[in-house]
Formats: sequence, structure tokens, C-alpha cells
Amino acid sequence: MAEKIDRGFDVAGVLGVILAGISIVGGHLFEGGHMNQIVQPTAALIVFGGTCAGVLVEFSWPEFTKAIKACRDVFQPPQTNLREAMEKIIELSKLARRQGLVAIDREAQKIENAFMQKALRMVADGIEPKQLKSALQKQVHNLEKEESATPAIYLAGGGYAPTIGVLGAVMGLIHVMGNISDPSKLGAGIAVAFVATLYGVGVANLFLLPMGGKLKAQMKARSHFMELIIEGAASIAASENPLIVEQKLSAYLSSVEQAEMAAAEAVGGGGQKEAAA
Repeated sequence: MAEKIDRGFDVAGVLGVILAGISIVGGHLFEGGHMNQIVQPTAALIVFGGTCAGVLVEFSWPEFTKAIKACRDVFQPPQTNLREAMEKIIELSKLARRQGLVAIDREAQKIENAFMQKALRMVADGIEPKQLKSALQKQVHNLEKEESATPAIYLAGGGYAPTIGVLGAVMGLIHVMGNISDPSKLGAGIAVAFVATLYGVGVANLFLLPMGGKLKAQMKARSHFMELIIEGAASIAASENPLIVEQKLSAYLSSVEQAEMAAAEAVGGGGQKEAAA
């Protein structure tokens, strides 16, 4: 059964796409232009077809189709809650010290995240911390290698599109020069020339490059999440004190989350002192 993936909704991504459309189309209309001036099927065919062709030459078909499906991740990114994972690992660390590593296996079956479940089952099997880290880090490395093609496809497309746009402009100018004796055909050729450049530069800088950058950042975030799990699992396997485990894992959190935790601990510590008094 496939692992259930929790997804959020990236408002910034949606707003970015809307703002891009408003900026380009709105700016054109405000200058007195018309939509039929920038809607050129020939230019679109040259730019989008040529960009896809370049990407397909560089990457395989499975990688290409996987990248197309990853469009969803830009607007509905998979969620990785570092703090929640950290708290769960600390809870299991305390359980392991009370009841032994065997108790970890029962709790691991309740965890939905497949990687965390695998790591904890390895702990329960008594695998040495060093071997556990090595095995899980290889899995992270393989995952990074496998998923690196997805953002690379968008970034490569962002590099090809402007060049293909220039190619479309040159083709349009060739058409213009071939019909220079017939003024009625000059307008269409010039339109294709300039609109092809607009499409190439626009789709690269407003869509392909930003999407590739976001997918790359998401891949790094997943790797960071998995590294936290590896560190926590190895700490449990080494029977480390839960306080030490907490200190280790808190380093993986953002500075804001670390400050929130410190504030919560300060309030909790003060409450405990008052209760003791």
C-alpha cells in the first residue's frame, strides 16, 4: 500500500502565477495592446515544442513524466513536520529506556511515515548505531539521486526556453525577409519574431526556473527531515539519554522553532518550580 502523503497549500505559489499573468497581460493591455498580438500559435509551437524537445533529449521519458506530475508539488507541497518528528523520537527514546528496544517495534507499526518506521524497526532489531546510520544514509543518498532529475528538468527547460525564443525570432525574421516584397505578410512574420522571444523569456523566468528552484528546495527539506530521523534512531539505538537526544535533534529545527521550544521550556520550568514551592 502506498504511503499517505500529507500535503499543504502554497498560497505564495498560486499568487505568483496569478501575479505573473496580471503583470504581463495587464501591462500589455494598459499600453493599448490587444490580446491577439501576443497570442501567436506559431510562436508557441516553436518555443514550447522546442523546449520540450531539448529536455527530452537530455532526460529520459520516465524522468520527464515524473517531472510533469511534480507540478502538483509546487502548489501542494508534501508536508514534513520536523518538530513533530522530533517529539515522537524523544518519546520513543524515553520508552526505550524504560521498557527496552523491543517496545519500539510495537510503536513503529503505528507510524505512517515509511522512512521513520523503517528506521525504528532497525533500532528494534538491535542494529548497531554506526551500521544503522550507514544504511539509512545510503537510502537518503539514493533518493536524492533519483529525485534530483525532477528540479533539474525545470531548470534545464528554463535555460532552453529563451534560446528557443531567439531561434523563433530568427525564423520569424527569415519569414519577413522572404516576403519583404509583399507588405501584407510582413506583420505576421514580425509578430512571430517578437512574441517567440516573449514566450521564451517569460516562461523561463516566470515559471520554469522558479518551479525548479522550489522543487529543489523541497527535495533538500525532505533530506533534512530524513537526516533528523537517522540521528534520532541512531541515538535511541545507542541508548542515549533523552535529554541528549533532544539537544541533538533540536539543532535540526529552525532558529524560530528553537526559540519557541526554549520559551516553552522556560514557562514549563517556572510552573514546575511554583508547583514545587
